[in-house]
Amino acid sequence: MKFILFSLAALSLFTANGRAQTKLSLKESKELALKNNYTIKNGQLTISASEETKKAAVSAYFPKVDAMGLGIYAFNDFISPIPGILPQGIDNVYAVSASALQPIYMGGKITTSNQLATLQTDVSKTRLSMTTDSVVLETEQRYWQLITLNEQIKTLLVNERYLDTLYKELTDNLKAGLIARNDLMRVKVQRNEITLNKAKLRNARQLASMDFCRFIGIGYDPAIQLTDSIAVISDPKRWHADADSVVKQTSEYKLLESNVRASKLQTELKRADYLPSLAVGVNVSKAGIIDRGIGSTDWTPLAVGTLSIPISGWWGEARHTLKEKKIRENIASNTLMDTESLLKVRIAKAWYDLEEARLRVSLSEDNYKEAELNLRAVHDSYLSGLINLSDLLNAQAAWQTSASQVVEAKGNFRSRLTFYRYVTRQLSAAD
Repeated sequence: MKFILFSLAALSLFTANGRAQTKLSLKESKELALKNNYTIKNGQLTISASEETKKAAVSAYFPKVDAMGLGIYAFNDFISPIPGILPQGIDNVYAVSASALQPIYMGGKITTSNQLATLQTDVSKTRLSMTTDSVVLETEQRYWQLITLNEQIKTLLVNERYLDTLYKELTDNLKAGLIARNDLMRVKVQRNEITLNKAKLRNARQLASMDFCRFIGIGYDPAIQLTDSIAVISDPKRWHADADSVVKQTSEYKLLESNVRASKLQTELKRADYLPSLAVGVNVSKAGIIDRGIGSTDWTPLAVGTLSIPISGWWGEARHTLKEKKIRENIASNTLMDTESLLKVRIAKAWYDLEEARLRVSLSEDNYKEAELNLRAVHDSYLSGLINLSDLLNAQAAWQTSASQVVEAKGNFRSRLTFYRYVTRQLSAAD
């Protein structure tokens, strides 16, 4: 019997279904996901909105200019005629004015408001970066999950071919009266189990394909073909990063750091409410009666100055409000330090998981080689009549399990590597 055993040619059985397939590399998949993700689109819009808020805050540095016009008409004179002085009563009046007021000192409120607006823009950018990283992470994980399912199916197909050949050989032997029907039945049972597992994996692959296509924003293609491979496992040491230095580059840390800064600015903004404010400006006005030459003939200029000093707030509201703001500053600082420690632990755990995944790949490959050699030896012994069919089927089942474990271990390694690169800010759409 021609012994079918674990060759790359056998893995090529997974063929196209007669129509054009969607072929995607990992890089192309990530680009599609980033292009079509609505959360990212909203994040970009949020940055634009923050930029407008920042521009609006800058306008507080400039003078505030107002113009006012007033006209009054009474159906009856609101000022009656006065003999010898006002021969005709007054039933209308107008007044127009324009003013410009320039803030000189507002307790630091204008500067603080601009700093908060700038910080808001930075936070929006950090959140967009976090969303982008999350989309890339999920795309890679879904990609490798789908490839792993494809490889699992290929492994079952190789086993199915082997059992088909064995079943055909035993059928011939049964006809020749060399074996009992019970042996043929046992092979058929094992074939049926593979058929069931193959159906389960294909269903899982279809669901994973639907989820993958949905996530990257393309139409569902049941025959989608992914071009990258889990066969080559790189050395994880090339990705190792120092947790103490990389933790401050993470989006989570930057957001909490911005929260600490925002808490301090909120305190300064509240303190400005209880500080004096000074503004100077000019005003020009003109008033008179609409239908006669009574009133101003020229514009009357005025210099304006305002000084506001809140007094009562300092012995009541201000003291307690500012204490409350200081407490919130301390809470934000404590949260930052606590989260920094948690992020370092997460990075360390991700590295240990990655090393463990690499070791698992190595051990599963060793097990696979041993199972392959064992199946060869057991098959030869069976053909020589030295062992029974049960031993051969057990060896075949052990090889099938070891082959599946290799695929699973490599898929797990890819997932662990993706996550480690994510938590250490080494994940991007380009690579």
